[in-house]
Amino acid sequence: MQKFILLLFTASVFITACEKPGTENTDSSSTPLVLDYMEVEEHLHGADLYLYGNFGDSSPASKVKIHNTIIDGNPTADGVIFAWSPSQIKLGIGDPDDNTAGGNVTVFNGEKQSNKRVLNVWEISMLYREPDEGTILKEVRFKAFLRADADKHKNIPTLSMPSSFSSISEAYWTIGGQGHSSYPGGGMTISLENRNGIAFWSKPYRDEANAEKSFQSEVVFKNGAFELTGLRMHKKNATKISSLADGSPQPYITDYNFNVEVLPVNEMLKLGLDDKQAIKAGTFTSGPHGTQYDFSWDASEAINHMHNFTLQWSKAEPRFK
Repeated sequence: MQKFILLLFTASVFITACEKPGTENTDSSSTPLVLDYMEVEEHLHGADLYLYGNFGDSSPASKVKIHNTIIDGNPTADGVIFAWSPSQIKLGIGDPDDNTAGGNVTVFNGEKQSNKRVLNVWEISMLYREPDEGTILKEVRFKAFLRADADKHKNIPTLSMPSSFSSISEAYWTIGGQGHSSYPGGGMTISLENRNGIAFWSKPYRDEANAEKSFQSEVVFKNGAFELTGLRMHKKNATKISSLADGSPQPYITDYNFNVEVLPVNEMLKLGLDDKQAIKAGTFTSGPHGTQYDFSWDASEAINHMHNFTLQWSKAEPRFK
């Protein structure tokens, strides 16, 4: 589905910034067009793509080709050029499953055309696990899409654009299990109903604490690696939790929210690329962590009931090679 079309009203930015009525602003110099580098900023509907290089002044013939699709100042479902300057172009593109998802990018101005650079796409699967006492387990399977220009480039000033997973990324969550703890004078059995569901990506840097469900991430592509922070997900009233004290006739049952902060505050995870631009497989471990479910033990026993949380991901090949 071409979700990008929802943003097309902003095309007037390109018209006012790039075209002057009655002026033929063609570049007659011999300076070639050069595309040095690209950065992506993902949004709820597609993304903004920033091109850096030498593009000349804008003209009625200014356009950008992504894969097999031409984008200019006229808005379409595939995209639109928002702004054009001699050293930077900003354009809107579609999601990773759209015509302008990625591929070879070329800039055209008048009779000139630039070199090609590749806007690449990766689909990565990441499994996050939080074990607890007994069989209690909380998991999230992240199906995430990333985009970047991973080819070598010269050192040039850029916006160091913060981004995220693409908006078509998804988080599949599951929770359930049962555990028992004992302490002087008694014990406790805690059970979680087996539940699962899906959370769709929401734009980062927003307070989503009161949303029914939310899945966010923050990403910067830098020095040949995706720097991941702020990976989190929650679902309100995701399951029921039952607490039954030893000897009690019936348990106490209430709603339970599903919440994971995959990376601790101020912790950054690098998803590095190999020499063929595939994201390398890896594992991130945090902990050991204490229980989240009000289990109690004798003080000397508590240290034996700690658990590590893990995030594992498999190798992810680039879409364009």
